[in-house]
Amino acid sequence: MTNNDFSEKLAILGEKIDIAGKKHQLASLKQKIASEDVWKNWEDGQKTAQALSALQKEVDEFDLLQLLLDCGDDEQFEQEFKKLELKTFLSQPYDRYSALLSVHAGQGGTEAMDWSEMLYRMYLRYIQNRGWKVQELNKLAGDEAGVKTVTVEISGEYAYGYLKNESGVHRLVRQSPFNADALDTNQPALLLNLRKSGFKVRTEKRPCRF
Repeated sequence: MTNNDFSEKLAILGEKIDIAGKKHQLASLKQKIASEDVWKNWEDGQKTAQALSALQKEVDEFDLLQLLLDCGDDEQFEQEFKKLELKTFLSQPYDRYSALLSVHAGQGGTEAMDWSEMLYRMYLRYIQNRGWKVQELNKLAGDEAGVKTVTVEISGEYAYGYLKNESGVHRLVRQSPFNADALDTNQPALLLNLRKSGFKVRTEKRPCRF
């Protein structure tokens, strides 16, 4: 590709992610965060700071592409371009959030529980390879092997976006290692992916009436 081709690709990507709008929004957030009023409510101030940090990162990623293009580093440009282009498919409101991932063994006894643990280990390796943090919240072991259910919290940018389409029933057909006749078995496991976001619980004191 020529330099003009790269410039055209970058311009199209800039329109797709609305980089001009993001830069305008970034400038507004910087003005807001500099005001003392925003910190009168600590929670609102924290949310503004987090939004500013996330938006600054997006703008910096695009500006890096422009810098690589100006320097003529085509190879590095293509690598970084693909990373940013992928994020355009993760543009839904909650895609950026962390996630809760649960695996539940379906009907099938020990075979289903064994398959659930295999599935869990597979996703665990994927999570670790992406550099996300994972914390096991609960785990119920199977009677003989595997797990009945396990839930983990995944902390990382776009964790929910990458995993949201994994929800559903996952099946494995194999010769059972737990059956003396080595019969083929169909082992289901249910995988759920829920977004994790902050929420506020509001309580109100009211007098009791008897």
